Amino acid sequence: MQTKWFSKKCFLKNYSNKPGENDEGKELYLTALETIEKNERVACFSSPENISPNFHYIRHNLNPTCYLVNNDVFAIDTFRPNTELTLNFDGE
Repeated sequence: MQTKWFSKKCFLKNYSNKPGENDEGKELYLTALETIEKNERVACFSSPENISPNFHYIRHNLNPTCYLVNNDVFAIDTFRPNTELTLNFDGE
């Protein structure tokens, strides 16, 4: 994570819940590019003030796939490629 805020094992994927929607209606979200091991660091927020779903592309989920320690984001479990990486921004 020397040049990006997320791991090289991740990528940003376009999402749309409306088939045929143009690029304007799509949003990006953080996704596993390859297998990610349990407790592996997958992303890092620059500061505590930036820990929000409004920053970066980690979407909010009440059943998250990741957890937060300070500014760092870690995988809750081992995940296969194409798994969306999410956080519960309301607290855990």
